Amino acid sequence: MKKQKNPILVSLRVLLTFLTTIGLFCVLVGCEITFRDAADSAGAPSEETEAQEPLRPEQSEAETQKVPETEEIQEEIVNFEMIPSTMAEKWIDNYSLTGDPNAVILDGVGIASLNEKIRTACPTMYDMRSVPEGISGEEIIRQIMLCKAPQTQKYDSEGNAVTRDRLDLIEGNRNLTAIPESVTPRTAVVTTRANIRTLPTDIRFYDENDTNHHYDRIQEAELIVGTPILVLHESGDGTFVFVQSYYYRGWVRADRIAYAEMPDYLSFMPDRDNMVYITASVVTLPDGTRLDMGAALPYISSDETSFTVLLPRRGEDGALHTEEAAIGKESAHFGPLPYTWGNFASQAFKFLGTEYSWGGYMEGVDCSGFVCAVFRSFGIMLPRNTGEQKTYGGTVIPLSGMDGDGVRSVLGELSAPTALHRPGHVMLYLGMVDGGVYVIHAPRGGECVGVMELEKLDNLICSATVD
Repeated sequence: MKKQKNPILVSLRVLLTFLTTIGLFCVLVGCEITFRDAADSAGAPSEETEAQEPLRPEQSEAETQKVPETEEIQEEIVNFEMIPSTMAEKWIDNYSLTGDPNAVILDGVGIASLNEKIRTACPTMYDMRSVPEGISGEEIIRQIMLCKAPQTQKYDSEGNAVTRDRLDLIEGNRNLTAIPESVTPRTAVVTTRANIRTLPTDIRFYDENDTNHHYDRIQEAELIVGTPILVLHESGDGTFVFVQSYYYRGWVRADRIAYAEMPDYLSFMPDRDNMVYITASVVTLPDGTRLDMGAALPYISSDETSFTVLLPRRGEDGALHTEEAAIGKESAHFGPLPYTWGNFASQAFKFLGTEYSWGGYMEGVDCSGFVCAVFRSFGIMLPRNTGEQKTYGGTVIPLSGMDGDGVRSVLGELSAPTALHRPGHVMLYLGMVDGGVYVIHAPRGGECVGVMELEKLDNLICSATVD
């Protein structure tokens, strides 16, 4: 008897074939129909951090990541899908062949336990409820000095060299001599999406051959609206503050945060009851305020179509003020989303077509930032860089040295959302179709979040199942 083909797998194959015909349209709208699998292209700036420090003492995080040359990424062709909901549903149907996509993987207690486990083990993670009465000035200086300028020649947005004299002025703005013997951290909340910088400057640092300006080497990460932070120091010109967030330290613009009294600061903790989570990739309010996936805001009330939440605002005095805003229920959820495989796929595909952005600059996502955002919508707080994600981001299974059959055997046993790691790069595993391994990821500068079949499986480092 002739074996019948599975209709779901057939439909996936047909859909992936169809995608190759829409390339012209994607080019016209600014996204490439194909891109190559960048084995060395980092999502987050500096994907390999020293175990004991969030930042390398010799270089900035962003400086340490190698940007692949063109010949290094001629590996695989990516199929790009313009209809996220349809594509997510196909992968959910595929998963349903072996598991229940609506089964809860971790409940609230399990997620709290996972977060505590990651926070305790990973040196770059910080418990934002832990607000010390004082930190020695020497320790603050040490932390700031870990954020070092790139060691090779860099160029600004206009192509001008960042000379030693310019760098001296920027480094002088760190204002180290003003740090007292003991520093009292100030509690604050992010009011406008902020860039975490290696140094207190908006000047961008590019490699000479980065003519498209994709990789600013002192861009470290992003902080989304509503994020609680500790302010440890202020730059000499008062424009920047040095902060500790739950997953990163560095310099952010002072006008993007607001100082909060302890009760107000604690009210923005994402694991509190009565929080509304943003579930869209981004929500832009009428006044231009940008709310990113996973942002958690205090709940006020709701009706049939929307939630009313409290937005953090910066007053003229720099203090936190709040105002009410309505968020459509199609873009938000009361509390974190239930952590199911189906919701995981739906959340990941909401970023389909989003432009890659190194370190979260220009409001896009890089590979590890994409992973953080997806899991943050479930209340799961992962480290920012792949160096930590592949070590502390769940149940890790080494894949180095395995051939394709060995990798497929491991992946075939997975029942929870999983990240696949290559050197300096992370991807979210979607499933297998006729033995082909598929992922969704943010590949590299100039390209968009998309779906890819992995043709090479022997260069995977590990899988990290978030369970």
